[in-house]
Amino acid sequence: MGINSKLKTAALALVLVSVTTIIAARTLWEQCPWSQEWESSYTDGFVYSYKFEPAAGQTWPDTWTITHGGNTITITVYYDGDDWRYFDWTASSPISAVIVKGGTCANVFEYSPPQSSDTKLYAPTNPQTGKPYGLSHITFCWNPPTGVPEFPLTPEAIVALGLVAWIAVRRRRKL
Repeated sequence: MGINSKLKTAALALVLVSVTTIIAARTLWEQCPWSQEWESSYTDGFVYSYKFEPAAGQTWPDTWTITHGGNTITITVYYDGDDWRYFDWTASSPISAVIVKGGTCANVFEYSPPQSSDTKLYAPTNPQTGKPYGLSHITFCWNPPTGVPEFPLTPEAIVALGLVAWIAVRRRRKL
């Protein structure tokens, strides 16, 4: 395989990886009835989980930020005329699932691959109003990142890679 063929193969692999990264799936399913036992069992499948829940008698703040398990999560909650129904979130490390409790049920948003943000999440729909129930609590679930270790792109590393490539090309020409 010539150097041009190898470059084309590498470029195609890069494009495929990029397309795979762009196609992120958010799966939504409803857990009804919800129970603390069910939620505990579900969150046990992750290394970390964190529950946002206003103290008794308190309302949701517009924005709430926590750091837990090395992950900084910020939620922005929206008031919809008569209740807190929707929220957006960002996280410094990717999130695998978000449980949104409202009424007697919960919506579970699962991400594959895990994501670092999402918008307009909500609890299950209240059949009396046709709107999502008001937010009771929001639980985030995640595992530590397990990706390929980052290669340090220092000037020395770039020069070393260039040197290796130069040597490889020179050897090919001698063959």
